[in-house]
Amino acid sequence: RVHVYNESAHRLDAILASEGITGIDLIVSGLPFPPKSIRTELFRSIKRLTDADAIFRFFTYFPPVMKRVYKDLPVKEIAFVPQNIPPMWVYGIN
Repeated sequence: RVHVYNESAHRLDAILASEGITGIDLIVSGLPFPPKSIRTELFRSIKRLTDADAIFRFFTYFPPVMKRVYKDLPVKEIAFVPQNIPPMWVYGIN
């Protein structure tokens, strides 16, 4: 089952609670550099869900910047896609 929401990513816990969802399998993000104003809440949700075995994936074109932004999460490089224009990296947890 897939649920798609047009919402701010930092509201992830509130969205899950409103649907009565206690766990998820996968978080796919196209927001590799979230604004500082939402990072604490967003990263808390991602950490809680990945600690409960969810998989988190996002892409970036700027790994050095990404590493600074996500320094408080245990993200690691998953893949490099040189065929993409521009080339991109996939990072994630689990």
